Amino acid sequence: MKKIFKLIGILLLLLIIALLVIPFFFKDKLEAGVKNAINENINAEVNWKKLNLSLLSSFPKASLGLHDVSVINKTPFQGDTLAQIKDIELQIELLQLLKGTDNINIKEFLINKANITVKVDSLGNANYNIAKESKTPTEPSETPTEKSAFNLGLQHYKIANSNIRYNDKASNMTFLLEDFNHEGTGDFSASTSKLKTKTNTSVSFIMEEVTYLNKHRIKLDADFNMDLEKMKFEFL
Repeated sequence: MKKIFKLIGILLLLLIIALLVIPFFFKDKLEAGVKNAINENINAEVNWKKLNLSLLSSFPKASLGLHDVSVINKTPFQGDTLAQIKDIELQIELLQLLKGTDNINIKEFLINKANITVKVDSLGNANYNIAKESKTPTEPSETPTEKSAFNLGLQHYKIANSNIRYNDKASNMTFLLEDFNHEGTGDFSASTSKLKTKTNTSVSFIMEEVTYLNKHRIKLDADFNMDLEKMKFEFL
């Protein structure tokens, strides 16, 4: 019996050591992959100071964190900061990482202490339109019922302690959310599902130099029906 307990103890110790060591082998490869994926798909400069990959603190989930993230615009908003984010964190099932499956289910997604500045110039150009267009034209599929093998799911997201500023020069309008806290729970892997949200923030609204709202506190708990295939959201 003592030998059995000793064996179990050794196995647990080896497991803990593996969970501590494995991230060091994956980190560089993972960071390079994330940067390549971002640069291939958006027209902006994205950088961060630190990337963390932990298998121990959130076991049996893996925790990925990006810290001090910046998103800098290119033309026509060259050099403008679209977003400055202190922390971005997500958690996924450890087995999904090890298996390399095409079905990734994100358990938690967190954005903390973000400053986001959205701009629309007098010509109607928006600085958030940073997604690159596809280089190849879309062609009809030979099997239209066949779906992509890759599936990304999300169960819970949260934006905390953040500020969002929207400035539209075309309509001379400014909209500001300060101390913005919002979270939602739903199944984003399904075509239709229910989304439960909670929002708490301070709102300011100025149009044509007239202040209609000045740091008014708003609290909203709202449930939605989501139809992600048709991109329709219905208040319940």
